[in-house]
Amino acid sequence: PLWKIRLGMTLYDLLARDRNTAPHKSVEPPPGLRRDGLRGVIQFYDCQVNDARFCLDNLRHAAELGAVCANYCAVTGFRAGAAQVRDVISNLQFEIPAKYFVNAAGPWVGRVAQLIGHDVPLSPTKGVHLLLPRLTAGHGIFFQARSDGRLLFVLPWGDCSLVGTTDTDFTGDPATARAERADVDYLLRELRWILPDAPTDILTTFAGVRALRGNHRAPSARPREHRILRHSENFLSVAGGKYTTYRRIAQQVVDQLTDRPCRTATTPIPAYPVSVEEACREEMALTLEDVMWRRTGWALSRSGGRENAEEVAGIMARELGWDNARTAAEVDRYLKGRTWHS
Repeated sequence: PLWKIRLGMTLYDLLARDRNTAPHKSVEPPPGLRRDGLRGVIQFYDCQVNDARFCLDNLRHAAELGAVCANYCAVTGFRAGAAQVRDVISNLQFEIPAKYFVNAAGPWVGRVAQLIGHDVPLSPTKGVHLLLPRLTAGHGIFFQARSDGRLLFVLPWGDCSLVGTTDTDFTGDPATARAERADVDYLLRELRWILPDAPTDILTTFAGVRALRGNHRAPSARPREHRILRHSENFLSVAGGKYTTYRRIAQQVVDQLTDRPCRTATTPIPAYPVSVEEACREEMALTLEDVMWRRTGWALSRSGGRENAEEVAGIMARELGWDNARTAAEVDRYLKGRTWHS
């Protein structure tokens, strides 16, 4: 009912007070929105973040503050006072000594905890997004799916639109999560209902796995709250959590490990410059996929096609010493991974 939505938006306004956001209001339906059965449209304000850059900004800031960051390294075990690590590029094995270990491995948190003989029960779910040509002018659309009642969105994303997200049970290695035919059909079916004339030419897709705490509820009903587990005096695991609470989680972890005041709440994260050269020299990018997906986000734009990929690969070749065969292989692998095979 519309009154429930209005009530929810009023509560949303109260939670967002003093944050420079305008209150919600009723507006005319945007162009292209299906009118059949439409009871009203409410405009409200939210924020979005480039998660890849957000992660890298955190890492670079940590490095500036004294952290040693390592990429393409896998933890293979623990012994007293040290983590056993393998460089997956060179296969070199070494140890990293530490006073404390914090297992913040997201959907892999249980696998890491098992290395010390402990279990972290999770009930992971998969979320799939579609990247489509721009569908709205300067706004997003937040709506309820007809088939299952799930809340979905159409969001502006650079020169494109993101449509998502699904919420289904997932088992297996999170690194293998992909958009399956059923995921895509579900999202396109719901999109066609709300925006009947919208183009549905998929530019690419992506999927992620939510590290939700274990319970037997339906996927969308599982709690998103985090839990900090202390397995031993010097080993903690973080289960669950989300972007909107990750700073609070960090502070709670630090508070468990030291009596010194934590500066997380008062320390802003800088925004660092983005370029291919910077990604190679300062952000440990070793593959074209690293730059296109995980450093710049160009894969999620109209700049993600072959022409730009070949140009970026050429810059990386000069920075990293690739020969022509390696450069061509990087482009082929990236394009294969970005293409949605219908």
